[in-house]
Amino acid sequence: MLLLGLCQLKQVPIVLMHGILEDGRAMTSVSNWLKQEIPDLYVKICDVGIGMEQSIFTSIEDQLAEFVICVNNDPQLKDGFIGLGFSQGGVIVRGYLERYNHIMFPMLRFIGLASPLAGEFCGVQSDCLFILQLPDWLNELINNIEFSDFMFEHFSLTSYWRDPYNLQSYLQNSRYLLDLDNEREFNPQYKQNFMSVDKLVLFGSEHDGVIQPWQSSWFGFWKEGADSVIEPMENRSIYQNDLFGLKTMNEEGRIVLKKTSNRHLKNIHNEQFIKNELAPFVKMEY
Repeated sequence: MLLLGLCQLKQVPIVLMHGILEDGRAMTSVSNWLKQEIPDLYVKICDVGIGMEQSIFTSIEDQLAEFVICVNNDPQLKDGFIGLGFSQGGVIVRGYLERYNHIMFPMLRFIGLASPLAGEFCGVQSDCLFILQLPDWLNELINNIEFSDFMFEHFSLTSYWRDPYNLQSYLQNSRYLLDLDNEREFNPQYKQNFMSVDKLVLFGSEHDGVIQPWQSSWFGFWKEGADSVIEPMENRSIYQNDLFGLKTMNEEGRIVLKKTSNRHLKNIHNEQFIKNELAPFVKMEY
């Protein structure tokens, strides 16, 4: 916490990570609006993949590796930074926090912006509205996702797809999200790193239309056996067993849940939201 105190003497820089179907250009407006509100803010946009194709067809592990390089090649981030991930970008930024925060440039605060932090699933009782944007063959692929080496290596969504109807397969075969949740093999370093930030600031919206369920942005998820009943963060086993520090941080008042009225893409295209609701958490006023 001493490092955080020192950093608060000046504005902490921020790293922005874009979502799926995008590249770094998607975060340009967010950067510009934040700098209008915070003139001395240094913003780093990490560009992982090149647009739709690579953000979908590059594994999350490879995208995380690119994000690590992006952050640690910038000396202006060496004393610490705010990590902000939009949509799939939040899953990547969380990976950095848990796996690397003890050995790389330190993240001081985590901001999840409409991010599927607890996973993604839709298509039985819930609607997959986002699939309408994709080619028909890819829609069919998503609706028949399998936990296979090929899928993990070539389709990023597989790494955080959590099927409540086939939970045992998820627990046996999944990798990235299961690893970060400490559900397979408990890694105490992950828990220590996760709790090393001063706060988790998590934005979510019931009008999101892409993140399913939208409560995944707050670490809630579908109850086992259905995609119509929500199990809030506090009721989930990962919270009750404090597998990576959620319970501890919540009890310490270090988790901020912010509900918005934004549709998914409005989170990065709504100037007033960025300036009025997001910027105060970047200034670290709260």
